[in-house]
Amino acid sequence: MHLPERWGFIQFASGLVNGTTFTKPTYWPVYVSLVNVYNAEKEFFAINGYFTANLAQLQLPEFVVRGECSGIPFVNASSLYSFEATVPPLNNQLQVGHIRDDRLIWFDSV
Repeated sequence: MHLPERWGFIQFASGLVNGTTFTKPTYWPVYVSLVNVYNAEKEFFAINGYFTANLAQLQLPEFVVRGECSGIPFVNASSLYSFEATVPPLNNQLQVGHIRDDRLIWFDSV
């Protein structure tokens, strides 16, 4: 219940039931990278007692580190006990995603 990043999607359509194809949101690749950074930061914090801005210290999937599906994440660990990560999209027409240590996710223009 309290892990919204793991909730499913509901897509409303005006066509016949099961007559439409599910369309992933355009922000999906950025969202997946944000959630991976969040989970890696929480795991790192549980072991080390602080957050890090160094991606090499995090257990991140290679597709996130290499920026294959979205841009390479940038983490600002402004203090030992908080962080904010930013992930740019590969398509500059889409919005940049952000996530904080309290799991708040939001998107905005560059």
